[in-house]
Amino acid sequence: MKITWNLRMLCAEKGLWTGAALNRRLRERLGLSLTSQTISNLISKNPKRLSLDVLLALCAVLDCTPNDLLKIETAITAQGARSLVEGIIAVNQPNAPRRRRRGPKKRLTPPPETHI
Repeated sequence: MKITWNLRMLCAEKGLWTGAALNRRLRERLGLSLTSQTISNLISKNPKRLSLDVLLALCAVLDCTPNDLLKIETAITAQGARSLVEGIIAVNQPNAPRRRRRGPKKRLTPPPETHI
């Protein structure tokens, strides 16, 4: 299974040639402002994670559907399925708990005796 992210192509079709133009449209239409780094990553790379809020905001300003932004090829091989499952597990697997460093055992000593 292969997923293709088409944000750059959709932006070009709508005349948004820069990330700043896309961010300006997000701000004008929805009052949403993303960092320039986030916009750059969305345009130039396939996002590994994408919140539904950002996906819906992009669809709203580009007048498109999520199917326009995400092209999914469903032909899958056994090797492709295995690598997809391994990728999903790796992303969603919590960090292994850190082992607590054990120092020397502290001995409990009785409180000192007080004489009155």
